[in-house]
Amino acid sequence: MNSEIQDQIRKFLDFEKSLEIENLVQKNLSIWHILRTAVFEEIFREKNLSLGSQKNNDLRKFSLNLQYLYLLFREMLSFSNIFNKADVLLINNDPKTKIIDGSFTTKLVWGFTKALESDFTISILNTQSVHLNPDLNSINVSRILSLFSRMIAIFKDLTGWKISANYLDKSINKYFGIRLDWKRIYRDNFIRQVFLGYILRLIIKIKSPKIIIFSDNGSMSLVNKIANDRNIPTVDYQHAVLSDYYIIYNHNEGSSSLYKEHLSDYFFSWGEYRLERYKDNYKCRVVGNAFFEESRKEFIQVKKNQKSLLLVSDGKYTRDELVDLAIQLSKKFKDFIIYYKLRPEEYENWLLNYPKEFSEISNINVIDNDDTNLYYYLTLCSYVIGTNSTVLLEALPISQIIIYKIGWFFEMNDYIDDGLFLSADSCSEVMDLISSKKNANGKISSDSIFKEESQYLTYQNVKEILDKKSFND
Repeated sequence: MNSEIQDQIRKFLDFEKSLEIENLVQKNLSIWHILRTAVFEEIFREKNLSLGSQKNNDLRKFSLNLQYLYLLFREMLSFSNIFNKADVLLINNDPKTKIIDGSFTTKLVWGFTKALESDFTISILNTQSVHLNPDLNSINVSRILSLFSRMIAIFKDLTGWKISANYLDKSINKYFGIRLDWKRIYRDNFIRQVFLGYILRLIIKIKSPKIIIFSDNGSMSLVNKIANDRNIPTVDYQHAVLSDYYIIYNHNEGSSSLYKEHLSDYFFSWGEYRLERYKDNYKCRVVGNAFFEESRKEFIQVKKNQKSLLLVSDGKYTRDELVDLAIQLSKKFKDFIIYYKLRPEEYENWLLNYPKEFSEISNINVIDNDDTNLYYYLTLCSYVIGTNSTVLLEALPISQIIIYKIGWFFEMNDYIDDGLFLSADSCSEVMDLISSKKNANGKISSDSIFKEESQYLTYQNVKEILDKKSFND
């Protein structure tokens, strides 16, 4: 699978070279730069390749029920927070909210707020449907974006878009032999980003932020361009495993200046490990991971239980294999407790999607909520087992990790090759590693994965960027 993905990325980059990108415009908008990630993901979907953590969530349910209208009204009211000036604008693209320090928030929002709030005023533009804690004074736009994207898609037919879509459709069909759903791409990607751009311009005009920070999910190209045109530095904060398999960070050499204007200025990473490959296109800074650092301190007193294991779900793509592994482990290690951590989107209906046998095994404990902090289990369990998840990386300084080599495991190959993770090709190999109490023998410091003093490093790097901007202005 990994060679197939690599081949598709190379083919996509070659295809990109063949395009007349500068001619794909709608008024002053560069259509290709806005759609690049979405087009790549659609091509993969059409070719029946799973995107794993890169999976696009464009197929959103939409209905104008009373609850929706109420939440839409609340979003409109949140625009009352637009009138205060701000030094820092955080754009929240993370749908995984958590209660941290008693506040309903996300890792990015909490980490940067904690690091910067003493000296900088902070505003939040929340693009996700789950609202953040009211005291964060966020401007919530998820439902506004969805509603107006659909309205504009129905009532406004943009000539420049039609010409570009026809050109791209013919080019992709000729190069890849497939056709894409351009109406859906127009509605869920292009119009959504364009309307977000209108909102961002209004926020910039009123709030005058000096820096914009987000975790790029593939939809921040226009945000980068708008900020670049106004000399506002942008920061993309790491939110997943650094990988060669994300098209967001794969670019052709010698890209045009217009192309680069749609990229973030800075990339803030958790550590130095794997960062070298990003330095050609971004100004890279190491700032650590504040949430991880605080969580590790919180559970440092938890005693390791040598007879407990944690399996981390990667969703439906590898579900059958991981369930079988859990069942086999429960039979082999009958006096062990086997925790099986579901993905948040699996919580509600997992009993309908998992085998009955699995749910009835007494020493398998399914984690289907966030009532107990995940880091408690990472600290408690002797081994953390999975295929491809940021959780496995976060477990690195705390537990022994076993990569079960199915699905998108190849994103973890560097960690395996460097001796940071153990790996197994089969259930029996996983069992052998546990039975022999095997430990990874990597000589790379965990500090290179997660730099310590994250809040300090975040503050210092943001301050340095703003001081430099102030001097140049």
